[in-house]
Amino acid sequence: FNRFKLQLDDAQKELFTYGYFLVNLEINPIMKGHRVTLELDVNNDRPFAFDFRDIKKESRDVLHTIVADLFRKYKRPLTESVVKQALVEHYRNKALLMPAITVETERYKNSYQEEMTVYRISINEGDKTRMDQVTFTGSSFYKTDKLKKLFEKEAFELASAGYYDEEYLNYFAGSLRNRYVQNGFVQVKVQDPIKNIDQDKKHATIDYIISEGPRAYIRSISFEGIPPEFEAPILKLWKNQVSRAFNPVALSEDFKKVSTYLQENGYYFAEIINADEENAVTYSRSGTDVDVHLAVKPGPVLRLNRVILIGNSKTRNRVIMKKVPLEPGDLITPSKTRDIESALSSTGLFNAVTVTPLRNKAKNAATDLVIKMSERDFGLVEIAPGFRTDIGLKLTGTVSYLNIGGRNMSITLRSQINQRLSYQSFDKRRRQEHRSLLEYLNNVTFNMGDIFDTKIDYSAGLTVQRKRFYSFDADIIRINNTFTRDITRKLTSSIRHQFERIKQWDATQPKDNVELDIGAITPSLTYDLRSSQVNPVAGAFFNLSCEFANPYFGSQNKPELAINYYKLISRNRFYIPLKRGTIAISMVAGLQENMAKSLVRDANGNPIEIQETVKGGTQVYDTKKQTQGYIPNIKVFRLTGMDIVRGFSDEEINKLPDRRDISDTRVQDKAYLALMKIEPRFFVNDSLMTGVFLDAGRVYVDQVNLGELRSSAGITFKIVTPVGTLDFDYGIKLLRKRNLDGRLEDPGRFHVSIGFF
Repeated sequence: FNRFKLQLDDAQKELFTYGYFLVNLEINPIMKGHRVTLELDVNNDRPFAFDFRDIKKESRDVLHTIVADLFRKYKRPLTESVVKQALVEHYRNKALLMPAITVETERYKNSYQEEMTVYRISINEGDKTRMDQVTFTGSSFYKTDKLKKLFEKEAFELASAGYYDEEYLNYFAGSLRNRYVQNGFVQVKVQDPIKNIDQDKKHATIDYIISEGPRAYIRSISFEGIPPEFEAPILKLWKNQVSRAFNPVALSEDFKKVSTYLQENGYYFAEIINADEENAVTYSRSGTDVDVHLAVKPGPVLRLNRVILIGNSKTRNRVIMKKVPLEPGDLITPSKTRDIESALSSTGLFNAVTVTPLRNKAKNAATDLVIKMSERDFGLVEIAPGFRTDIGLKLTGTVSYLNIGGRNMSITLRSQINQRLSYQSFDKRRRQEHRSLLEYLNNVTFNMGDIFDTKIDYSAGLTVQRKRFYSFDADIIRINNTFTRDITRKLTSSIRHQFERIKQWDATQPKDNVELDIGAITPSLTYDLRSSQVNPVAGAFFNLSCEFANPYFGSQNKPELAINYYKLISRNRFYIPLKRGTIAISMVAGLQENMAKSLVRDANGNPIEIQETVKGGTQVYDTKKQTQGYIPNIKVFRLTGMDIVRGFSDEEINKLPDRRDISDTRVQDKAYLALMKIEPRFFVNDSLMTGVFLDAGRVYVDQVNLGELRSSAGITFKIVTPVGTLDFDYGIKLLRKRNLDGRLEDPGRFHVSIGFF
């Protein structure tokens, strides 16, 4: 029955879109033994329509929605005066104060022989009314120039453009009143603005009349029930101070600071008992002196007796207790309970976690801390077909199991195959050949939290992969071990050892057809101050990592090729909050250096020289003395993935200043990466954002010139999802260049990504 009711609701909503604004559908079940007949009653099924004429400034859809919503409000056929009044009010909010609106109704039968009512609405919208002058009368605390600046600073879009905006005019009266109150003028009166509009409704002047009244100052502040040693520290936190102007708006925040301070010092259940009573604030007869008296019920000091766990039918107690940094006798505070909730939630083992102490009537007796949790389902199987612009058609399968044996261990098997449909990210030869090759990625990951009864998390992985790169294909076997430690809630450190065996083949340059053994250790430090990891609007993020690859960690050390380099990357993001959005800034810098710089010599002891040419061409770029080692192309910086410069293809953005791709050069000394993104983004609603961006970036070999950064600008649309934003970006190059073959670069490019910054 409930399912039929829901279907009926959907039907009624759809009928509304067809003009059946008053239709009512009801289901009456008629019982006949074991059978039910559903009788459908249809009432008020007369259709309505609107015919808008002569509109120029407003869209028909907006006006249609306004009138249609009137049916929802009144639930009866609309009179012509009701329709006209609603439209006049709408245009008034658009600074169009003198629209000439006529509404006529007409009835006829449509092709279905239904009696239809049509509202024929003609609108002469007229011109917008301008605000010529805004004046302020009666203010002595604020100068007129200051009030005018405040008026302009807070103005809504219409008023900011100099047009009459009744909504903002009334809003500013309240805002101005609030400012006076915050400065001690508790008896201030700011009248509704006097609006003088000329006869033609084209010009208006506004006057605010202010009666400030006496200014109130705090004469005394007293506490009742607070331990004496806490009074002075609490007062230092207050905005309201003795002999200063009284700020009743800030007083509620001051009251909260009292309870918060006491709670964080062990009085977990401390509360203010007279916050809403008249004796909390008293005025002198003149209204110029204020006495504040705060009565507090501190309750007992809470210290831990024991921890009680509820709801962990599979997870072992010791796994949970590792996340509880409290010993018997320690103070219990709200911040500590929040930290425990956050630590347990971050394990991914629970749907919900609550941590609360039991109330204890004894004054300073130890109490129990109750941790309630709801465990997640620990098995997961996923099949994910899809398409990506960079790797083409793909199919991904995942099988994982969490919390093995209740020990916070998990194992995940992930397999992916993909077939590229575009070869634009390859070099010229590989683009022209159009050689099809199925790529794959098979990965097994094992994770264990808090190994060996420490606060260190461990992760191990094995990957077998076939991947196509810019100038070669590669088969990769990768083994890694990672240890992670949360130093604080915001600061995380990790260290990873990784060994890779790489076989490169089908390379355009013979030097790239090599087999490599690369062993590296990578320490990393992350400081996360973002308001949210998924869709931050405030805060900052800092990450510094350095990969050291050399024979000590498993890299090859052969006479013909030694792998010995470091790769330093700094990633920094900043989020500056706006009224309905944020300014997101990303800054990335990278440096890598080959450390195997010993020269390779021939039989006569002379250094061997190598030449670098254009792929498929004859132009010689330079002659180098060959060193024993170099940074493998597969490890050299490229602006791709999360480091893209929007508007550029992989081939375009990874060219050096001499127009060679960075893969065309043998990096025997240093390589650099520089990238900056600035993106003001705004919320359209809770699930959609839009904005503009400016990107700039480049890769370099041996020397850096920031004046040669490639840049782009564009527009972005973001769909907010639980795992980050789904981004649709279109970037346009700010300066197009020609390739070595004389072909001009494309003007721009479309990108799709998920939550990169």
